[in-house]
Amino acid sequence: MRVIRALLIVVFGLLASLVVSDLWKAPNANARLNWAVLALFVLIIVVLGPLWPNATKMQKLAAALDRATGIPNATPIVINLLGAVYSLYMVWNTYAHPDRELHRFERPIAGLFGADGVIVSWLFICVGCSIYGYRFYKISKASQQRPNL
Repeated sequence: MRVIRALLIVVFGLLASLVVSDLWKAPNANARLNWAVLALFVLIIVVLGPLWPNATKMQKLAAALDRATGIPNATPIVINLLGAVYSLYMVWNTYAHPDRELHRFERPIAGLFGADGVIVSWLFICVGCSIYGYRFYKISKASQQRPNL
């Protein structure tokens, strides 16, 4: 796996150098696009290099999240909360722009039930994420309380 990561870092480094040389040669109308592509390549190199996730980094991140929230095992709560917020955003986006391009799983729902079915499916996902987040929150709070013997 390390060899593949190293090869990808080299490939994206070469691609980034090509973009820099293109920017250096002559200014063109696509300079903003070139800068965006260069930023994307640098971000990929950084993620493949020092920011590559591993078990110890994930444990440190989970411990920091637990300390910040004051709740043990807060990761599933935060993930479910983010899922609920995203699905609520998708409800609003689908309601505000019913003619937008649909996601892969939305197409069969839209074919069967129309645009209202897509909104209802996102609402189901929002409610499900909220219920699971609340369930994990209750489990975490219950694990904090110890009976006095």
